[in-house]
Amino acid sequence: MGAAVVIYKLLQLRPYSTRRFTSLKEELPVSGSTDPIDEIAAWVRSSQGEGLPRSMIDNEASRLGTRFLSDCSRNLRLVELIAYLSPLLGLLGTVLGMIDAFRGLAVEVNQANAGVLAGGIWEALL
Repeated sequence: MGAAVVIYKLLQLRPYSTRRFTSLKEELPVSGSTDPIDEIAAWVRSSQGEGLPRSMIDNEASRLGTRFLSDCSRNLRLVELIAYLSPLLGLLGTVLGMIDAFRGLAVEVNQANAGVLAGGIWEALL
């Protein structure tokens, strides 16, 4: 499940490479483009033509960029949850396997049988 989300995000973010962003200084954005970078660049260019103060243009471009980045990171909560729970599930398996090993050892009071221990240890390692 986590791998599917990672692949989805890679495909979603692939069109927005850093080379594409740095080349915006040389090229004019295509009008009517759905690319958020083109929209931000077009807004900055039109605002410069209107004579708006540089600080206002920078603040608005930063706000638009932040909104775009928050849209890109929208579905990453699932990946965060999987990354958080995976070690805990591994630890749970280890604890259950060791409990099984010691339960088997407790049943075999008179003699310790390696086969009884091996089942629980195998479960703990899995």
